[in-house]
Amino acid sequence: MFVYLFAYFLKMKLYLRINSLALIIILGLTLMCYSQRKVVTVYNPKSNTLYLELFGNSINYYVIGYDKIFCIAPNNRIAAACGFSWLPKVRQDGITKLNFSPHVSYLYGQRHFLEVGTGLTYEVYEKTTAIPLRLGYRFQPDDGGFYYRIHLTPIFGETKFIHLSALMIGGMAFGITF
Repeated sequence: MFVYLFAYFLKMKLYLRINSLALIIILGLTLMCYSQRKVVTVYNPKSNTLYLELFGNSINYYVIGYDKIFCIAPNNRIAAACGFSWLPKVRQDGITKLNFSPHVSYLYGQRHFLEVGTGLTYEVYEKTTAIPLRLGYRFQPDDGGFYYRIHLTPIFGETKFIHLSALMIGGMAFGITF
């Protein structure tokens, strides 16, 4: 059969041979280009965390919070979190303290992260706000489990007595990632 096709090819006029060869080359190149398609892998780590933070974001001594990680790339992530703290009648005037602390952080690394972030701390009863910054270390495995972080947190804000203040504190958090 191949000999018959080759003989037929030789009997064809020159422009038909050139067109046939061009068609065979174009089809061959198309098949080669298709074989170089990029394979995309899906990266899906455990990204939810419940934690207890001591000092750190809140002016009260602790924060109970929830953290969600959004992957940009395996080494680059964004973490959004929100927490609250409540202290009943801790001052002499009997005022209860209730704080809400939403914040966002940029995370660089895998399992062991450099964390840089900012947020807002709002005290409900005194109606004061503060802006905490965060620079620290975070350990959070991709497959879930124990989570902790240690960070330096300068807090800029207002209080009942001072309109603008700065407080440099450190904090740590422990929790579980699922």
